Order: sequence, then C-alpha cells, then structure tokens
Amino acid sequence: MLVLNAILCFAQTKLSIQEAITLAQQNSINAQLNKNDYGITNQTFRQQQAQLFPQVNLNA
Repeated sequence: MLVLNAILCFAQTKLSIQEAITLAQQNSINAQLNKNDYGITNQTFRQQQAQLFPQVNLNA
C-alpha cells in the first residue's frame, strides 16, 4: 500500500496560484452559465436593435 501511495504522489503536478485560478475559472459551472447568459442577452439586444432600423421589402 505504501508503494501505491508513493506512485500517486508523483502523479501530481504543482500549480501556481494564477494557474489554479485560471483552471478554476475554466471549469466553473457558474462561469460557463454566465458566458451563456451573456451570449443570449447580447443576441437579444442585437435583435431588438435591428427592429429599430427601417425595413425594406421587395415583392415582384
């Protein structure tokens, strides 16, 4: 059992604080949901903004 623990210890890599923060942000479910919400809000805004412009329809 001691040999197995020694092998597992070598499998770990050291992270700097900045690397740990970046990794946590990339894997955060809340961060991913916020990105999706931002994208949806941005698209909704663009659609509403486009409705303010005059529309030209040509029928033959």
